[in-house]
Amino acid sequence: DYTGGGCPHILAEPQRTNLLTYSEVLNSTAGVVLSDTISPDGTLNGLKLTETTDNSQHYGTAHSASVVNGTTYTVSFYIKKGTYDEVKVYTSSSLINASVEVEFSTESTNLTGGIAGSNFMEDSGNGWYRVGFSGVAIATGTMPIFLPTKDLSTYVGSTSQYTEYWGIQVEQGSYPTSYIPTSGSTVTRNQDIFTRDGIGSLINSTEGVLFAEMAALANDGTFREISINDGSSDHLIALRYRSTNNQINIFVRNGSGNTIVNISTTLADATNFYKIALKYKSGDYALWVDGTEIITSSASEVPSGLNELSLSRGGGSDYFYGKVKQLQVYDTSLSDTQLAALTS
Repeated sequence: DYTGGGCPHILAEPQRTNLLTYSEVLNSTAGVVLSDTISPDGTLNGLKLTETTDNSQHYGTAHSASVVNGTTYTVSFYIKKGTYDEVKVYTSSSLINASVEVEFSTESTNLTGGIAGSNFMEDSGNGWYRVGFSGVAIATGTMPIFLPTKDLSTYVGSTSQYTEYWGIQVEQGSYPTSYIPTSGSTVTRNQDIFTRDGIGSLINSTEGVLFAEMAALANDGTFREISINDGSSDHLIALRYRSTNNQINIFVRNGSGNTIVNISTTLADATNFYKIALKYKSGDYALWVDGTEIITSSASEVPSGLNELSLSRGGGSDYFYGKVKQLQVYDTSLSDTQLAALTS
């Protein structure tokens, strides 16, 4: 993923479905004239909404998404500033009672309703931003998204006032994933799976270091692991985000049900990038974070038969969903000086 510029990183995401059947086409408009504009993907498929002089509301409506009562959804869209410094986007209040106000001057958003703290605004380049929020459906039905030039108040419009949109998405889940285009039906993107097997000669089951520069996608109450393992969850050495918010964990097993090490520390914010190293050796386990040794264990066992590197627990569970800038396995136990340098 090259989002944000600079060096790219691995982006590992869960399976998600864009529940809007048309993500780049509006279902209807009121008080606006619709025209094409260059979208974030560089083609002439963006949606420019220009006001008419009607004394009315001025908005476009995205095609509806089916939502189920009590289920959490995330709404996202791309928006580009036209002539208004602030624009407010709405869901159907009878299904997910939420709206988000986009403030271009401060590059920030204000959420009304929805899940507190779920709103976001990300720079997508060329004046475009990806904006979104999460909310819980309060009824079952088909929910439209209202995309105004300013807001849904009634006023006499001006043909010089406009706002641009593109790439609207509604997905089940508490955080957004990368954009899934649709053009007539819902579309599902499969989960990302990363595994390198058959590398037993590169992994020392007696001692070594597992190092990652990584960030979680969200604190979503799940376990997400990067491990060296034997192709199963029986013998493994893992760095993992725990189900507890912002916790990182050393988890080591040697045989089914035989947990050797299971110790944790709390990060300030797991969605930020950290350089994390797990040193393993009989009697000498340690977790280093950003240049500092955080926790240790004197457990005497080390797993055997390690031959696979996985963004999961091994054997197909606890898949890692997050961002990875660096991922390294060392076949020797590094010194404290080396670990401090590696993670700084």
